[in-house]
Amino acid sequence: MEQYVVSARKYRPDRFEDLVGQRAIATALQQAIDANQLAQALLFCGPRGVGKTSCARIVARKLNESTSDAQKSDFSFNIFELDAASNNSVDDIRSLSEQVRFAPQVGKYKVYIIDEVHMLSQAAFNAFLKTLEEPPKHVVFILATTEKHRIIPTIRSRCQIYDFKRISVSDIKAQLEKIADREQVEVEGDALHLIAQKADGALRDALSLFDRLVSFTGKKLTWAAVSENLNVLDHTYFFEATDLMLQGDYRGLLLQYDEILTRGFPTESFLAGMGEHLRDLLVATDPQTHALLEVGEEARKKYIAQAQQTPVPFLFDGLAIVNAAERHFKTSQNKRLTVEIALVQLASRSGFQSAKKKATPLVASPPKSLDSTAVTQSRESGREPGKDVAAQQVDRAQKVPPSGIAPSATQSIVNAKRRSAFSITARLNEEAPAEEMAVGCDELPKTPFAESDLKKQWNDFAKRQKEEMRHSYFLSLTASNPQLEKDFVIAHTLPTQSLLDDFKKHQTALTDFLREKLDNYTLSIRTRVDEEAMEKLPYTPQEKYAYFAAKNPLVAKLLTDLELELDH
Repeated sequence: MEQYVVSARKYRPDRFEDLVGQRAIATALQQAIDANQLAQALLFCGPRGVGKTSCARIVARKLNESTSDAQKSDFSFNIFELDAASNNSVDDIRSLSEQVRFAPQVGKYKVYIIDEVHMLSQAAFNAFLKTLEEPPKHVVFILATTEKHRIIPTIRSRCQIYDFKRISVSDIKAQLEKIADREQVEVEGDALHLIAQKADGALRDALSLFDRLVSFTGKKLTWAAVSENLNVLDHTYFFEATDLMLQGDYRGLLLQYDEILTRGFPTESFLAGMGEHLRDLLVATDPQTHALLEVGEEARKKYIAQAQQTPVPFLFDGLAIVNAAERHFKTSQNKRLTVEIALVQLASRSGFQSAKKKATPLVASPPKSLDSTAVTQSRESGREPGKDVAAQQVDRAQKVPPSGIAPSATQSIVNAKRRSAFSITARLNEEAPAEEMAVGCDELPKTPFAESDLKKQWNDFAKRQKEEMRHSYFLSLTASNPQLEKDFVIAHTLPTQSLLDDFKKHQTALTDFLREKLDNYTLSIRTRVDEEAMEKLPYTPQEKYAYFAAKNPLVAKLLTDLELELDH
């Protein structure tokens, strides 16, 4: 029986033209050899499996083939390979230095390929310095390493350095297609693309995976078999999850996530895959960024089709939610709950976007003629102003059905009522200008409210910040009382710029809270710094002493009793 040879060895490149994904390096080396300008010490750096050793062997053969007797000679005896991982002592390097003094019997050059050169000891590096700096004319050293930073600077400075890059997914896939055709392996869909992605830029890893999968599937590679064998989440899960999000179906999302966990997929893979999926949808929304989609042709069509149905603001929010979930995942005590909260947030965001476009408001806007007293009395009685009892009972039935859980469609409309219009700039800056937030609120409630109602909800929000240990934000909320102006504009004046900056960081959350609690989605917050208060603040030590002494006479007595003096 013929001995089996793995693809990584069987299809190892033996010409510069056969190197995959390293065209720039191959061209530079070929031209240097042709012009007889190749350095005598080369350092090949880069990740594993990208062709460093193969390229070194090609260079060694090309150097000797350039001589006149190339056609009739065998130069294999002129190529010496040394594994520095197992030959890393001073004695090994001294033995090498002795060998290089002898000229080759055939050909022009002796080529020494030292693989994993970073494994040499410090003493071995030092012993190698002199030989590397002034090698005999008939010797060329090619050093290969995956960890360039571990090579001492004195060695690097004596070498001509070539940095090998990770091989792109498209190049790996093209190479796999050639090998599959030669090996008569039947390939379905984007199965090879999935192998290329899993290899993470290493062609040798891709070939190893290819051999394993061919043995497993019997020379028929399907997407389902490849994803199952590589333990990769099928991208159909993420397409289905996005459809559920766009429908606001949080229950379907939770059930799908439970199924993924039951099948044994790690949560980290699900979060990472969801983030990549939303990113790919974002770049698929614009033809100019389609080139950034590193997926197969069939998957590309699916991404473009789903991107046309997905609002861009939802993708912005979705990426932020998934990114936050990934940050908190490692430190979370309940990792499953962390992911489920993120899924519910994704469903609620998409529900809000769709409802705002096509849903009519559940609660009709009250008459503008209602005064604040009537509004306060209506709130105290549990009724909404401007409505009879029957209408309000219908609203309550729509908001909270007998099961206690709103259906996805109803929940989407309620989300639209609770949220103001989306503003990308406001979300990115965590600040919501009034003119931006008011856009699209014509169909949302605008219930009038009294200043006493405003202060009550404001104080409740401030207490919540104090309980959550947000002390600086609590101070910015309680530094002064909010004032209700016309057109539901809330004026908040702060004594210092630092307090104003702290307040603005979370102004969007406060605005959303007040709009929901006061049932008015046109209210906005206007902030400013009290210049007069800033001028009155004590600055010098004397002013600070006078300020505190006026508040508490014991301060002056303490200064006298301890015989202290103020700094000037």
